[in-house]
Formats: sequence, C-alpha cells, structure tokens
Amino acid sequence: MRTNQMIVFTVLFSILIIACSPSLSYALGDYHYAYIYKEIPFNSNGQTGNLTIGCQVYQFYDRIVRVIDEPITVNIASKDSNFVEQHLSARQKDDYTVTISGVINIRNNYADKGQYFYKIIRIYTDVK
Repeated sequence: MRTNQMIVFTVLFSILIIACSPSLSYALGDYHYAYIYKEIPFNSNGQTGNLTIGCQVYQFYDRIVRVIDEPITVNIASKDSNFVEQHLSARQKDDYTVTISGVINIRNNYADKGQYFYKIIRIYTDVK
C-alpha cells in the first residue's frame, strides 16, 4: 500500500513540476510537418508568370528540424507556359530557412505560330 502512495505522489509531483516550469514543458514540445513555399516571378520570351516552389519540412514549433526527402514541388501559373522538368535540391540553411537551388525547364507555347520556346530558369532562393 505504501509503494502505491509513493508512485502516485511521484507522478503528481512530476506533473506539477513540468506544468510550472515553462522550459520543461517547452522541451516536450510540438513536432509537426509543414509545407513551406515561395512564389518566384519569371519572364520567358515575353511570357510572364509565377513559379511556386516548395518542400515539406519537419518542425519543432517554428524551427526547422530537418528537410523531408520528398520531391520538391513546382507549380507554374502562366497562360501559355508549361512546366517540363526540374532538377532541384533543398537543404537546411539555419533554424528557420531552407535553401532551394537548381534548374527548372519550361516551355512557352505560341499557338498562332505552332512553335515552342524552351527556357531554363536557374533557382537559388531562401524559403522561410
């Protein structure tokens, strides 16, 4: 009977210490996945649009713990341009920033002429 009381007291005391100490409760923390992205405007032979590049990260509150090894997503918002291929990599720069670098190939469609114009866009940007 005495050991059960001691266990209950120890558990309650531990909960009290953790609840009253902000640094200890912060250490227990909130780990979660997040998607970070950035929009980059481009101009390709008279065609303008926005590239949205992003990646998934694992965070502790607002700090980045690591970059997830998944493909980096690229979306293109342009009337006459199509996304062709990408060769991008993401690496953690500091606790709050990821650097995405590489190249993206896009194709501009000229419907009235039946021609295509390919453009290589070099990316080196910090995403927060």
